[in-house]
Amino acid sequence: MINIGETIAKLRHERNMTQEALAETLCVSPQTISKWENSVNLPDVQMLPLIADVFGVRIDALFGREDRSAEYSPDRAYEGAAEAVKRVFAGLGKPEWESEESWWATYNRYLREDERTRSAVCQQSGMVYVREAIGALALKRPAEGWHTLFRSESAARAIALLNNPDFRRALCCVLEHGMRDFTLPFLCKRAGIEDAQALESCLKESGVFEFKELTVDDQTMAFCSLVNQNAKLLPLLAALTYCAEFTDWQGVFCLFCDSSTLD
Repeated sequence: MINIGETIAKLRHERNMTQEALAETLCVSPQTISKWENSVNLPDVQMLPLIADVFGVRIDALFGREDRSAEYSPDRAYEGAAEAVKRVFAGLGKPEWESEESWWATYNRYLREDERTRSAVCQQSGMVYVREAIGALALKRPAEGWHTLFRSESAARAIALLNNPDFRRALCCVLEHGMRDFTLPFLCKRAGIEDAQALESCLKESGVFEFKELTVDDQTMAFCSLVNQNAKLLPLLAALTYCAEFTDWQGVFCLFCDSSTLD
């Protein structure tokens, strides 16, 4: 049976990495890597996600287990929710002379034939917006009015973070490579970021990551982990999606209903 030390050595050799290079990436000593590979001791369990990310494999692969992720079917919850929202829009805009199913087919065709096509409903209580390419957004109107959003200091801080190219580059790298746990030097190297100290400040300010310390062979190393997996990223992804909608705006609507003032 292949042990984890043998797997680490195998993966390291396949990537033409020296023990020194792997140690530098993981912020441990070369002696620690040697001990792992020779089964003198094993990596701490908290190190396993970092090691897997460095090699670009799942944690199961470190134990010689075959990746069975392809056996699982995709979750259909999103598709069902998006269809339910579109059904609401179709009901709001259905001409009297059209049957429900005939209009549903027509409405879907409008949305899919031209990716610019949008639908929107604005009422005093809030708004709903949908475009086939990005999905749907439902927002409640702030109690004191929409204008208060432009006074929000927390929103302004988020915008300032998104305006930082290194912060965007780091998050792009984290999401693209599925990096849930990593050392800052490894992230900087992988994302091509030179100012690690400035990036650390941004990551801490964002609250998307938590910083932890781990002692390995009497040596303390720091690493980052996504808070609650990636839950806090969700509002940020929504913000980026609709910032792009604002910038790339093309006013092609299949259905637009406005029964409110802006504020």
